[in-house]
Amino acid sequence: MTMGNTNARGRIWFITGASSGFGRAVSEAALKRGDSVVATGRDLQGLEALFDSRAERALPLRLDITDAGAGGAYYAASKFAIEGFSESLAGEVAHLGIKVTIIEPGPARTRFLEDRSAKWAKPIPDYAASVGKTRAMLRELNGKQPVDPARAACAIVEAVEADEPPLHLPLGHLALEHIRNEFSDRLGKLDTWRQLSATADFAS
Repeated sequence: MTMGNTNARGRIWFITGASSGFGRAVSEAALKRGDSVVATGRDLQGLEALFDSRAERALPLRLDITDAGAGGAYYAASKFAIEGFSESLAGEVAHLGIKVTIIEPGPARTRFLEDRSAKWAKPIPDYAASVGKTRAMLRELNGKQPVDPARAACAIVEAVEADEPPLHLPLGHLALEHIRNEFSDRLGKLDTWRQLSATADFAS
């Protein structure tokens, strides 16, 4: 999660997972622009070493939000929750000049799928046709993800600096393709069920 705020000395970023992947890439990009970063992660020693050369603008803090009781549905639910919260927040603070951007990255070539980061639970046969396929796809994708974290971080910083930043910012062609296909599918289902949906209104 990344948040940027502006003060007299430039933006201040609060970044979770800053020791690797997107978090590290965004931290580096923000610091390169001259901004300040509150960098959080599980390994405080690693964070301190990473940002030691720019200690005056980087504050490393330990933040461990892991839960081994980890699961895809809970992970996805947390993402949906953040999206819903962010969309509501955007509407509530727009008149104050505060902008909100939801970053929607495609598969990025980080340590996310490596054994030291991802914890794979014992497969359940009943879910072989759903979760099982996803697990296999993710294992095959590891090391071949198309999104470059450094380039994605630059895109995030550029969006934050825009006069009118987008509410949603997909990153990478797979994210664009997935979102476009989902919207198309939802529109199709909307038309399929529109007559039944309309029956919920009071009779005129």
